Amino acid sequence: MKKTIYTILIILLFSCNKNEISSETEKQIFESVLLTIIDSIQFSVLPPPYNDSIKKIYESDKMLIVIKDSTEILSAEEQIGFLKHYKNSSMEIDSSAYTKIDHNLIRVKNLNSHKLSFKLTDKKYNFKFYSELKRNKINPKEIFFCGELGLSNIKLDNNKQKGLFSISYQCCEKNRCGSGWVVYIIKKDGKWKIDKLTPTWNS
Repeated sequence: MKKTIYTILIILLFSCNKNEISSETEKQIFESVLLTIIDSIQFSVLPPPYNDSIKKIYESDKMLIVIKDSTEILSAEEQIGFLKHYKNSSMEIDSSAYTKIDHNLIRVKNLNSHKLSFKLTDKKYNFKFYSELKRNKINPKEIFFCGELGLSNIKLDNNKQKGLFSISYQCCEKNRCGSGWVVYIIKKDGKWKIDKLTPTWNS
């Protein structure tokens, strides 16, 4: 039994790696579409300021959104949903999923998880990776912190013209509220654009 599971994990590892996109493509996609997503789901909705000092910060400072350093899991259900939506597209479902072996449900570790690297510049938001805060000894509690952003691996179809990733957001009052979405992207005239944005969870 142990040998069977080990063999399956090895197969999954190699099947995932051959479908990975380059870090440059990932950077290009996130820098092309993330600001549009953030504006469309209104991350700027804030709790009412409870004193004049906070109100002044709201009016003058950029909101800090902290980005998790490493990618999260893109579920098999999300990948299958993509293939149902784009019936003419094809791609392999990777190991970021629940796998059934001998009637036992085993969660396979996200073998594609890796460190993110891109830069976003915006008038309303100040984006920082957690590692940047730590390196510069910045305490989110001492600045205008407004939530935490998590991103999954990007998965492209076999033609490299369509793809998807998931995004999660923990709001300004961390651990009290949050939401998730799956994002379908499409390449048009050499540029990556959002084709569909679907909510997946809310708390």
